[in-house]
Amino acid sequence: MDEGVMLIDPEMFWVDGEPVMMGWTNDKLMFNVDPILMPGDHPVAYATQREDGYFEIDRYIFGLKRLADPTIWEDRLYATQVVFNPELSGRIVVAERKGEVFEEVNSIPGYTVPYVYREGEQLRMLAQGVNAMGRIQMWTMVSEDGVEWSEPELYQGLPDDLACESPVAALFKGLYVLVCSDRMT
Repeated sequence: MDEGVMLIDPEMFWVDGEPVMMGWTNDKLMFNVDPILMPGDHPVAYATQREDGYFEIDRYIFGLKRLADPTIWEDRLYATQVVFNPELSGRIVVAERKGEVFEEVNSIPGYTVPYVYREGEQLRMLAQGVNAMGRIQMWTMVSEDGVEWSEPELYQGLPDDLACESPVAALFKGLYVLVCSDRMT
């Protein structure tokens, strides 16, 4: 693949018992800049592990301008696409696997940084969005098929003064544990 291309914001998952990394790519290294503001297209790529333990980009699977925060659940890819307007908002792109690549099948405007996991019989998506007071908060949606999602609801159970950005949940000893960052905005 291309020399000097970096896999940014990677997520590891397993395919046929082998570790695979997926993340968006860019050939420009910029410090002190939110990666989503980096110029150019941000194609999402698969990277497989080499014998020396490092990961190498195999192929590009999906791409849009200003794409970031990819996550994958079974045969669906979810990512943030920033749309530049006065609020610097974005949307969650939902894409389905079509052979070796993914094609967009739905989007959820106004929300970013998706994380999808199975909770019982349904899928749950955690995402960040802005509440009525203009503060970034965590929202939640549910789905039966991973394409169509319920209306976003503000996540309950967090203190009002806590902004939960970049949410991730994991099942640990039978309980879901929520991990997120809270930066002052």
